[in-house]
Amino acid sequence: MVERTIQFDDCLGVEARKEWDVYWAASAHSAPRQNASYGDVESSNNRRAVYVTGRKNGELAFLGLYGLTPFLWRNTYSEAVCLRGPVFDDIEFGKWCLAEVLKFFSNKRVGQVRIGPRWIFPEAEEVESMLFDLGFKVFERHNPLGRRSTGLVSIDRDDEQLLASFSGYTRRQVRLAHRLGIKIIEATSEQQAEEFFVNIKKMYNKKALGSISRRDFFPVFDQVLKNRQVGVLLNAYSDSAYLGGLYLTRDGHAVYAYQLVVTDQANQKHPTLRLAPALFFHGMRWGREHGCSVMDLEGYSADIKGAGQLALVYLYKQGFRPSEVKSLGQYVAVIRPTIWSIYKLGRTWPALMQKPRRAIARLKAFYKKMRTVG
Repeated sequence: MVERTIQFDDCLGVEARKEWDVYWAASAHSAPRQNASYGDVESSNNRRAVYVTGRKNGELAFLGLYGLTPFLWRNTYSEAVCLRGPVFDDIEFGKWCLAEVLKFFSNKRVGQVRIGPRWIFPEAEEVESMLFDLGFKVFERHNPLGRRSTGLVSIDRDDEQLLASFSGYTRRQVRLAHRLGIKIIEATSEQQAEEFFVNIKKMYNKKALGSISRRDFFPVFDQVLKNRQVGVLLNAYSDSAYLGGLYLTRDGHAVYAYQLVVTDQANQKHPTLRLAPALFFHGMRWGREHGCSVMDLEGYSADIKGAGQLALVYLYKQGFRPSEVKSLGQYVAVIRPTIWSIYKLGRTWPALMQKPRRAIARLKAFYKKMRTVG
């Protein structure tokens, strides 16, 4: 008979954290955001961190780090989010644990639970079916099937072999950066983090990608990137000029190229250089040094023509000659409909109020124009 237990904690003791880290590093379906260090990131963002540990016959076989967002009343939460998790390799046991997770958070007055286990198709098909059986629905906004497309690059080889696996253009760009004396360093100071943040924020605004706040970035830098074990921030310089940077994270098997920024100054100072290949190459080397065998490009499709505004991004990633794969996206289960409905209404009400105001403003502008023409 199989013995199954599950535990929910607001913090991890020293021994429990060591055990968590060992399973996180070994699991074939792990992800950076499920490293225990991200619990401190959740707390820094005013979210309650809950560590979920499942054991099968006494052995750790399931883990999930959930961030709970407070809502209105004391001890009530809009949602519990497990980014790129939970982590499990046994699907049947994972299903039992997730059922217990839904019960626990329902009792804790949580509106919905959002997850995104790291599984690649076709292996992920059984997990996808399991999630639907538990009442989860696809959360992805851009893909109705809930499947993400990305590219994997094998990095388990020496530098020359790795370079030889790239396209000729990408390989030449990496070598050009070296000849130009571009220095790529691992950022450890607040000033170096500030250089990256200021420029990534400018890029977000320029390309209408949404927003990134200090509250989003600096807790990750302080808790994850600064010590360079689970993640790293690579900054590129030409003399004292800041050219750009790449923010990476890893699990036990893969390194993930999370955010890239290249400054206008880089293009002005070295117009023939494309900085991204050199930054990615250094990121692959960093991942390899930490035991990773592949890089996940965090978004890629070989269908460049159908990529829309991401076409240029996929074009430079194509130079690394990745293998395109599909993985599970995010899934959501509403477990306390009343709480979730009130939360959604609270979010949409200001926007609804703005609509009649905008309509009235347009009417006033129209009549003013007509009077002027008359």
